[in-house]
Amino acid sequence: MERSIAAIDLKSFYATVECIERGLDPFSTPLVVCDEERSPNTIVLAASPYAKQLGIPSRCRKYELPHIKGLILAVPRMELYVKKSAEVMDIIFDFVGEDDVHIYSIDEAFIDLTPYLKMYKMTPRELTKKIMGLRAAALALGLLASSVFWWVSAILGVILLIQDAWKTFTDPNSDTLFRNIYNWVK
Repeated sequence: MERSIAAIDLKSFYATVECIERGLDPFSTPLVVCDEERSPNTIVLAASPYAKQLGIPSRCRKYELPHIKGLILAVPRMELYVKKSAEVMDIIFDFVGEDDVHIYSIDEAFIDLTPYLKMYKMTPRELTKKIMGLRAAALALGLLASSVFWWVSAILGVILLIQDAWKTFTDPNSDTLFRNIYNWVK
């Protein structure tokens, strides 16, 4: 049976949350998630999309950060990131059942859209756009916290539709998810 899977990756997740919490646009704000009080060897956990445009990679060391005017160093707040991730998933659960979502990490999930395509009478791409579009409409009406607005852009940053792969991705006997993905696409 052919399956339609949406792979969702919240791009620049921690940095985007930090920008939103400060009322800043992550697409025009140079921000990295890194504790300024720690040693120079501390790892930068995330860089905002704008910081990445300026050449700052995620996962570099603090001492490797270039001197950029206005660069914000945000202390990591894992509890907040977990809360914001749950808010995004709550929106997704308005459209699909929890059994059809495989949460891989705090910022990645795979959604089996297959059971919902007939119900919504849509293609996988149309359904994914509807989920994100209705979410944006709810935000515009103020039904959700305004601090989540940029998440729509972050979610849309990477949406891949993968066919015939759900069983492979969720096989409990496999070594790792990455190995399954690699074997499926090669």
